[in-house]
Amino acid sequence: MKKRTILICGLLALTLASCDTNPYDDPIGGGGGNNGSITDPWWTTEGELAFDGDGNVVLDEVDIHITTVVNGDDYAKFQDIVSDFNREYRGQINVTTDTVNQVGFEQAVANRINQNSNAPDLIMSHQKGHKSFANSKLIQPFNEIFDELNIDFSYDNFASNISSYANLDYEDYYFDVPIDAQSMVIYYNKDILKKYSEDGSLPTNREEFFALCREAQEGERKTNKSFNAVALNTEEEFFFWYIWGTALAQNGATFYNPETYKVEWTEPNNLQAFKNALNSIREFFYSDEPISIYGQNLDSTNNAFFNDNALFLFSLPWSADTIFLGYGQNHSGLSESQIKEEKIGAFNTSRMFALDQSSPNATKIYGDSHAFALSKTVTDINKKAACAIFVNYFTNNVDVGIDWAEAGHISVSNAISSNKEYQDSFFVDNYINNFYPNINDFVTAGNTPYFDVTFDDGVYAIANTLLREETDRKDASTIASIQTDVNDLIDML
Repeated sequence: MKKRTILICGLLALTLASCDTNPYDDPIGGGGGNNGSITDPWWTTEGELAFDGDGNVVLDEVDIHITTVVNGDDYAKFQDIVSDFNREYRGQINVTTDTVNQVGFEQAVANRINQNSNAPDLIMSHQKGHKSFANSKLIQPFNEIFDELNIDFSYDNFASNISSYANLDYEDYYFDVPIDAQSMVIYYNKDILKKYSEDGSLPTNREEFFALCREAQEGERKTNKSFNAVALNTEEEFFFWYIWGTALAQNGATFYNPETYKVEWTEPNNLQAFKNALNSIREFFYSDEPISIYGQNLDSTNNAFFNDNALFLFSLPWSADTIFLGYGQNHSGLSESQIKEEKIGAFNTSRMFALDQSSPNATKIYGDSHAFALSKTVTDINKKAACAIFVNYFTNNVDVGIDWAEAGHISVSNAISSNKEYQDSFFVDNYINNFYPNINDFVTAGNTPYFDVTFDDGVYAIANTLLREETDRKDASTIASIQTDVNDLIDML
């Protein structure tokens, strides 16, 4: 990795983090700002709320704007949910949206808020970026408006492994409202699986997975030389974000020290975890019996799966409709329901990369989690109320949870996930629950104001550099070099 790359990212992070003084009693440099209290609130509130005789807030044509990081196939479904909300609250609240690519999202949104130019009222983006927003005083907590509206909000009502980060290390404040979780997932060809697996059963661990893939590959190549058991796109960032992140999590790696935010990848146990994660992925491509090919892009992996040239397709949960459509176009005469029910199944990466299957880490899946945050530019209490009502609608409405699940995102709201209607809905039952077998095993990047430096220029850069080679001879030295670059930059910030 070139030092110039990390410095560019670091300077952007510095721009974001230096908008104002740090609001913690315990400065970030000493103890990481954990359990910080706010002595000088940076947000203000103006106006009064009106209520009807039943105690319901009365709002009149309040406009709110949401900027979201969602910009793939799931953006259209997000807009559909917004449209449903606008119909239900016609005359009271109207929501508009825009989308910003996740690469550079935090800096772009920070600039808009700092300049109060096209600033969003609500932010819907990955929770991993919200720590820097809070430290830079760009967002405000929901506490005041939840209390005013008598919204019974508690982080206990969300999956604990996701909600544990949602206060962004500020004591007794609700800065984030968690929405969902998402990672890279696996689709499989049911017809091919039945040929090599008794009763069409799926593997339960890494050893079984590789054995099945090699058996299927040997059998299919007798008549189809183009067959590879696994179609895995390694040319997009999702491979490094989600597959590599999951391999690290399953092998017990620690991404950073949560007290200092420094990275400690060369610490002996951690270094071994990084090496194990690298080798667990290398076996897919470089072993004596490889089951996939490194360097495939999205088109090549999709086409392989659509043409029955792969048993498993590693892809994204929000790409399901695209996959169903592509498969159908190559298998005329099949209805969409036949494809979903009979031809394409859902699987997950749990236990896929753990070299020690007995480890409690073996079942972990690493990914992102969307959350809502409220911009500091919102000062009118009526607009704050409108934002809170939309957030409450999105995170407690079962129909919204089902619609959002069909966009590839598992709900982390207990009010939704525990609902029978949600659990019995076709896509949740047959796909979402198979993509993510246990939400309590889902892990994220947590809270660090230096996410871009630590992950984009650190964790992910390690994989991007080393997984292109089948040997581990450079692993330790490369990891040490990147660690030094990351920690030096954190010291600068």
